[in-house]
Order: sequence, then structure tokens, then C-alpha cells
Amino acid sequence: VHVRGRDFAGRPPSDRGADADVGKSGRDFAGQPPAAVPPQASGTLNLCLIAKQPLDVVIQRLHEAKVSIVQGPVQRAGALGPLRSIYVRDPDSNMIEISEYLLP
Repeated sequence: VHVRGRDFAGRPPSDRGADADVGKSGRDFAGQPPAAVPPQASGTLNLCLIAKQPLDVVIQRLHEAKVSIVQGPVQRAGALGPLRSIYVRDPDSNMIEISEYLLP
């Protein structure tokens, strides 16, 4: 899956760095699946990646790679409009949201 970093206005990231959410174990964050471990441990990072390819292609590749989808596809509100998202965990149990913007 190829992804490219963007800020909320669709621009490449600047020197200010990237934004990420840190969830609390056992509680969801804006309807997302809960963090897997206590917040001071690994596995509490929540990243949202906007897919360059259609989400259905990403889902198929994840299935082929035997990557479990924790939740989704579900519709969410994104910074630039409605999103369709899936959630997976990385090897450190961080929650990774992979999304595509829905066309108006």
C-alpha cells in the first residue's frame, strides 16, 4: 500500500511534524476501536492514512497479506469531508486507520 503524508489542507507535511492521536486503553476515540494497551505503553498511537488507491483495492491486498481488519469499512468525518475507513493494527499494536475520501 502506497501512502503519502499530507496535512489537513492536503499539503505535504512541513517542519512542524506529523499529527497523531493517542487513545486510552478500553475506550474508543471518536468511534474508533480502543487502544490495545495502557496509554504509557506501545500500541497507543492512532494514525490515519489516506490511501492513494481505492479502499477496496487496499482491503483486497490486506486480505491477501493475511492482515486482520479490526473494524470497517465504516464512514467517518474527515478534515476535508466524509471518509470511508478501515482499521488495522501494526506489529506494535498501534491502530492504523486507512481511509479514502468519498466523492461529493
